[in-house]
Amino acid sequence: RDLHSFPTRRSSDLHNRSYGDGKVWPIPHFYLTSQLDDEFWFGFGVGTRFGLGGEFDRTWPGRYSSYKAEILSFDVMPTIAWKATDRLSLALGISVRYFDIELAQKIDAAGLSGLRNYDDPSYSPYDVDQNLHGDDIRPGIDLGAGQLGDGCRVEV
Repeated sequence: RDLHSFPTRRSSDLHNRSYGDGKVWPIPHFYLTSQLDDEFWFGFGVGTRFGLGGEFDRTWPGRYSSYKAEILSFDVMPTIAWKATDRLSLALGISVRYFDIELAQKIDAAGLSGLRNYDDPSYSPYDVDQNLHGDDIRPGIDLGAGQLGDGCRVEV
């Protein structure tokens, strides 16, 4: 599975062994606002609040900590704002977030069974994959208040 990434330069260690997958993921954002009348505005946002990605060869020395991590989040946020006074605006929005996570690491089965030192970073044909994957979609509420002062704008 690829989260629509772009290839880049791979990373390597002091012994010139290459470990990274060499990918960069774009961070999409889109925001639109429209004034409905003198008191109300509508806003619509699409974006991500966080994300992470990295994948290494399954035999790299750090495989017992992790060899793959991908976190993807995506938000859709329609919002309505009301200009209560010349100095105070209030906003209410509904957000819908999609979240997907995939984590993978190796388990040193030979080390657990006593056949060798536990978490020995050298290659072992007895390594076992451990994977965690989950995703979900959840709604949320966004509230905002802003006040204009003399040359000052404070928003919450």
